[in-house]
Amino acid sequence: MDGRLVLNAAGFIYDYTGLQSTRIRNNTSINENIDAAILGLEVEGTWRPAEMPALAVDFAYGWLTSSVDGSQSIDPINRTGGNPAYILLNN
Repeated sequence: MDGRLVLNAAGFIYDYTGLQSTRIRNNTSINENIDAAILGLEVEGTWRPAEMPALAVDFAYGWLTSSVDGSQSIDPINRTGGNPAYILLNN
């Protein structure tokens, strides 16, 4: 096509074991250790029609799917302050 069409594509697969993630919940930092699988595809391109050389049509597409296979959470704050008279209820 005389260089009028440029097409780029990439695919990827990540299979994490023990991926460490930190999130903030109720002003508390929670560290998580998760197993995750991520699959994705990206396609992008540019098309320049010969009849209209000043026109460029750009396009892009991305597809992503992920799953968390297992996780463990650690809450680094001891809300009882080590006092055995307090009971901490978690849901």
